[in-house]
Amino acid sequence: MDSVVFALLRLAPERDSELIASYHHYSEALSQALSPEQYQQYAEHLQRHGALRMIDELAPTDLSELTPEEQSILAAIRANRVATEAYRQVAVLLRQRGHADIAPVLDVLEIGN
Repeated sequence: MDSVVFALLRLAPERDSELIASYHHYSEALSQALSPEQYQQYAEHLQRHGALRMIDELAPTDLSELTPEEQSILAAIRANRVATEAYRQVAVLLRQRGHADIAPVLDVLEIGN
C-alpha cells in the first residue's frame, strides 16, 4: 500500500469512499510535487506527528523549527496548486467527520488562494 495513503488511513478509522478517494488524490498530487525521497519523508512525518498539519497551520515561528528537509517538502507542496488543493480537501473531509484533532482549521479566505 502507498505510504502516504497508509499514514492517512492510520489517522482516521473511517473507510468511506469519499475520504479514501481524497487520500489517493492527495497521494497522487504529492507524487508529482515531491521527489520519491521527500514523498517517503512526508509519509513518515504524518505517522510521527499523527496529524495532517504541515501546510496551512504553520506560523512563521513554526517554520523556523522545521528541519531543512521538512521546509523543502513544505515549499514543494505549497508551490504545487494541485497538491495544496488536494491537501485542503482531505483536511475538510476529516474535519467534517469529526477529526478536528488531526486536521487543521482552514481559514476560509485561504481556501481560494
